[in-house]
Amino acid sequence: MKEEIVEFVIADIDLYLINKARELRVARGISQLKLSIALGLTEGAVSKIESPKQRAKYNIRHINLLAKALRCNPSDLLPPKPLKNDLVRVKIKIIRNSTARKGEPNYQIIEKVPLKD
Repeated sequence: MKEEIVEFVIADIDLYLINKARELRVARGISQLKLSIALGLTEGAVSKIESPKQRAKYNIRHINLLAKALRCNPSDLLPPKPLKNDLVRVKIKIIRNSTARKGEPNYQIIEKVPLKD
């Protein structure tokens, strides 16, 4: 099995929102396709947003749409307190085999380092 390491810079709030929306989506048994359609996005949009190799992200408008589709409050998608960091450099390991459980991300965060302001 070949291991793939990917490194990228992302806003910590974007990473939080992506992970929280995925967590709620999986807990409610909603597929990526069904959520994409509920948000009025293209069929593969949520898949691209949840993929660590893509740079797609949710925007502020999506928070309300996500809350409706996931049957939660918009505040449930956001951190309870301001995040300490703005931008972070994230290093992840892509999981290439079936060791990832259904609904779980196909990657593991190895390192998350804040970038200096």
